Amino acid sequence: MPRFPRLTRTRLAAAAAVILLVLAASAVARVAEAHAIVDRSEPAAGGSVETAPARVRVWFSEPVDGAGSALSVLDATGAPVDRQDSAQDGADRTLVAVSLPPGLPDGVYTVRWKALTGDDSGRTSGEFQFGVGEAVPAPAPATSVAWDGESAGITLDEPTDGARTVGPDVPLAIFVHGVTLIEMGATDAPQPNTLGGHLHVSVDGTMIGMVATGRGLVVHDLRNGPHEILVTLSAPDHLPYDPPIEARARITVTGSTATGEVALLENGAAAVTTPPPPAGLAALAARLPVWPLTAALLLAALLVLGTIAWRVTSRWAPDGEDEDG
Repeated sequence: MPRFPRLTRTRLAAAAAVILLVLAASAVARVAEAHAIVDRSEPAAGGSVETAPARVRVWFSEPVDGAGSALSVLDATGAPVDRQDSAQDGADRTLVAVSLPPGLPDGVYTVRWKALTGDDSGRTSGEFQFGVGEAVPAPAPATSVAWDGESAGITLDEPTDGARTVGPDVPLAIFVHGVTLIEMGATDAPQPNTLGGHLHVSVDGTMIGMVATGRGLVVHDLRNGPHEILVTLSAPDHLPYDPPIEARARITVTGSTATGEVALLENGAAAVTTPPPPAGLAALAARLPVWPLTAALLLAALLVLGTIAWRVTSRWAPDGEDEDG
């Protein structure tokens, strides 16, 4: 009969290392594929149609969770015009659609989207525009919110103006003073002696997201070359302040492998709205960043495999015999 190699501690340790490497590679691959972005849309982003469509359809770069993914359509004043029936297509999990009422007037409309990937709870959001009977971009709003121009401002600490940075992802660090950031749709009043509102983030003249935080933001999928990042404070009704409250950085991106559409990420969370928080252990897991959680799982696997290897080798191989005799 053939002789099988002795199961020594050395061989079992090597096998455990291989298993851990496979687990780590799998975890890294999941992190890399965490975020869904817009692949294409009807009407096309930045395009124009003669008459308003019956519905707006967006295809994402990967399947999304229908419960956490949605579309909304706004007119040039920021008022919603869709029928609030956004839903995932039953046959195509990458497709989300929302219907529009008949007879929408000519103008430029903004499609605001959010996407949740069900396999890893990666959340992304952003927006794009299309025109009905006229070209994009739309004219600047005719109205604004006047203020005295003192005691409020925005500072963009990262990236700095003129910086060269490695893409495709560029972190943002935004500081505000004299400003109370308020979530879209909230009725909170600003703190005394401050201006209330939220931030509009634009890249190269196109808005990619609206947020009520200056932390944990990442501009995702920037291609190589020069870009301008603009952060503007908008009043709660989406109107700009006059004089404007804004900060900008002109940067050059190198080393990028970007292939998709530029999007704004908020630490993997939706930049506009988020679903209700989970309960119990799921709530705790949802608060943990991806990398620490992955490291904890790998450490737990290492401890389990180490315990098994020790018990097996203690039973099958004499102490001190780590090599074939």
